[in-house]
Amino acid sequence: MENRDIRIAFFDIDGTLLPPDHHLPESTVAALNILRAKGVQLYLATGRPPYHLHYLKKDLPFEFDGMVMMNGQYCRDKDGCFYAHPLPQEGLRELLPWLEKTDIAVSFVEADTAYMNRTNALCENFLKEIPQETIDPAQRCFTYPTYQLSAFLSSEQEPEFMAHVPGCRAVRWSEEFVDILPATGGKVNGLQDAQSSGSYAGKQHRLWRWRQRYRDACFCRDRGCHGQRLARRPCRGGLHYHRCG
Repeated sequence: MENRDIRIAFFDIDGTLLPPDHHLPESTVAALNILRAKGVQLYLATGRPPYHLHYLKKDLPFEFDGMVMMNGQYCRDKDGCFYAHPLPQEGLRELLPWLEKTDIAVSFVEADTAYMNRTNALCENFLKEIPQETIDPAQRCFTYPTYQLSAFLSSEQEPEFMAHVPGCRAVRWSEEFVDILPATGGKVNGLQDAQSSGSYAGKQHRLWRWRQRYRDACFCRDRGCHGQRLARRPCRGGLHYHRCG
């Protein structure tokens, strides 16, 4: 790594830092330590919420400087949360009456917890890894900020669902569920906030992010940059990097 102005790097978790067997390779730990020794701050950039870190500590035994979580809706560093962008309540108010008439299971994700409106066959595997209570969303979602929904439905059901949650957009990483974010939300906004916060605020530097191959295109389109992929093989627990700027 020859650029001396690199100050911060972002890493996805699933499929990037952690391969399918959820074992953090020693080579990855070594690469992270090399970056840290060069003075680079290390951030997670993931769709997972903060409370998932409890389940990941065994698989990801490494201390990061900050986190861009829930697809950019909630960001924090060692000093606490510096960016939070919950779902619009008007969208949730329109969604809930329609949702009650369906059999669609939805995870309502807060910063420190999540809960289901119901369960169905699509969410069985998910709940084995990350257990959640089943409660009436109306008891919480208008009192506590909801940053993301994970709706367990097929891609064919997705357009009708989105028609009932105005002010939001969908991001699908899995065949089993789709993440629902504010229309103005996303990882790009969280990454930009992380870049401009803390000791590097206002400084010009290169932004590096490590991620799965198939996520590169969306990130670069939103950033308006022209990236050069420097590793072309599918990630198998090693690190791929993508240069912006």
